[in-house]
Amino acid sequence: MYGIVLLSVHFSLLTRKKYNAIIVPDYKEERSVFAVITLNKNTVVLFFGDSITHGGRLESMDGNHIMGHGYQSIIASKLGFDNIENMPKFINKGISGDSISQMYSRLYGDVIINKPDIISILAGINDIGKGIGMPYKMITDKFIRVYQLMLDDIKALLKETKIVICEPFYLELDSFDHPYKNTPYVYCEEYFKPCYIPEDKERLTATRKEITYMQQELKKFAQKNECIYIPLQDEFLKLSKKVPPEYLVWDTVHPTIVGHELIARKWLEVTEQELNRYMYSESCNDNTIK
Repeated sequence: MYGIVLLSVHFSLLTRKKYNAIIVPDYKEERSVFAVITLNKNTVVLFFGDSITHGGRLESMDGNHIMGHGYQSIIASKLGFDNIENMPKFINKGISGDSISQMYSRLYGDVIINKPDIISILAGINDIGKGIGMPYKMITDKFIRVYQLMLDDIKALLKETKIVICEPFYLELDSFDHPYKNTPYVYCEEYFKPCYIPEDKERLTATRKEITYMQQELKKFAQKNECIYIPLQDEFLKLSKKVPPEYLVWDTVHPTIVGHELIARKWLEVTEQELNRYMYSESCNDNTIK
């Protein structure tokens, strides 16, 4: 077990620098490679979204499964470890299939009542999926209107909470014949047919147009509301030039383990400076609901 752990650390080092010999790194050297965000005592970070955030979590206090798998678990693990003395808290409130309207309907019970200091939101792809047949601008316009209502409520009830908005993303696949061939996984379990892959070119073109417009409008929306915006589409496109897109997003919308790592690294990179500034401000941790 320990040999495997050490090997994974050595491999990550060899991909960053050329070493003549394998050397176990000093902890401080390894830690400095990624963004370091300092959280205050008992800071609460909540992840809010759909199936990408849900990540197979169990809706119980089972500490082994409560966060699910995926980007939210990666981020929480790193923030918790880097701030272990301050014991930050983490909540996953992703629900598979949720549109922005469904998320808004559970905002108070899942989010407000937990009084998070930081809320990270990833939503949008289900609004497109459930809006098939509608004019694409109408889908996004409704999405933004409901999103604004949700942010208005958060700002009214949690005045000092920092909001992070993640960009929804979409990758067209190279092949529809064998959805596992180019993923990071060995085909070793019962076949599972993905349900999100639009195989006809007309639907692919429509989805591309819909998601592009949503991304453009959401970025402007985040800036208008002074939220931290995490751009993800270009990150996925850049990496998909090096490997088949299925290695990152296996069914056009749901990330693989590698795709989740990409999201987590971008989240940490973008939020580092602003969250550190926020944590040192006097207003942080003053989330008394009026």
